[in-house]
Amino acid sequence: MGAGSESGVKGPEAGLIELPKTTVRKDIEINVPESLINSIDNMEPNALVKAMVEFSSKTLILSRCVGSLY
Repeated sequence: MGAGSESGVKGPEAGLIELPKTTVRKDIEINVPESLINSIDNMEPNALVKAMVEFSSKTLILSRCVGSLY
């Protein structure tokens, strides 16, 4: 047995965080100009990942703010 084999942690699911179920509203329409889509298609991969992470974190903050209004 290797180091840490007695920790009680088994398989690839060990240490995962269970997230609450996400509800998606289908009545919200998002319009994106073709020029924006073209600029995203031409981005460098590292810049695209950075933008996606920033957008995701801002979306999470916004969803918490909107959720608190209900």
